[in-house]
Amino acid sequence: FFFSSRRRHTRSASVSWARRCVQETAPIREYNPPMANTIDETKVIKVCQEHDDLIKAIYMKEKKLYESHSHYMESMVKKSEEELSLLKEVELPGSDLTKYVGELDATLEGQMKEIYALKKAINGLRVDMKKEKQLSHEITALHREIADVYDLSHKANEALEEQLLTVETYKANQLDDQILNNSIQY
Repeated sequence: FFFSSRRRHTRSASVSWARRCVQETAPIREYNPPMANTIDETKVIKVCQEHDDLIKAIYMKEKKLYESHSHYMESMVKKSEEELSLLKEVELPGSDLTKYVGELDATLEGQMKEIYALKKAINGLRVDMKKEKQLSHEITALHREIADVYDLSHKANEALEEQLLTVETYKANQLDDQILNNSIQY
């Protein structure tokens, strides 16, 4: 499983979106009642930055794994040719069995080391991919939380504006009543 370069653009958009949402909700939160939900900006930025760094590390590990695998496949072709030559040699009458066993053992040992190195790289990449998945879920949860706070902030501001409008309407009606009463008295 390889990450495409498009993934890096998506994560940058996520960070930008999260920062923008935090910045847009920050001034609104000042007017919310104390019970309103708030978002810890530093947590959002920290998680997004950790995700960015992890994506960069995954990309570098993916590139290194690809190069290692490509090198392994090229060396396997060469080693297969060497093994075929070794097999032809051992089939000849009077061949040196000790030499054959030693060369075969060395060839297989080299292959095992290369396979072990590839497996180690794969396991490291899997660990990072699992962590990236967890961070992606955390970022998604933060996105939802930011959206909820943003929505709650707008609803709280709308309710406040509605209350102010009601008070202003009430005062305007009282003023109209006073003007009407004053005009009736004259």
